[in-house]
Amino acid sequence: MEASSSNWQSSGLQSRVLGVRIPPGLPLILHMKVFSRITKFITEVKVELQKVSWSDRNELIGSTGVVIISTALLAIFIATVDLIISRFISILLR
Repeated sequence: MEASSSNWQSSGLQSRVLGVRIPPGLPLILHMKVFSRITKFITEVKVELQKVSWSDRNELIGSTGVVIISTALLAIFIATVDLIISRFISILLR
């Protein structure tokens, strides 16, 4: 069934793909719903961030030290294993 645009009123938007007329206030209503959802989300984020237990400076410095030392030890371990495996493979391929 083909829709005829001659009997449609000129007010409002028209979706040419779907062949339906969108009432004039609908985009504004949808925009307001989206805006209110965004506002609600931001408000909820602020409330949740107030519940967070933030670390103090000394705890943060200690944790950073642990991460740096652990990363260095892991890098040394991986480099050692890589060296051993590459030497073993080179001996096998001779």
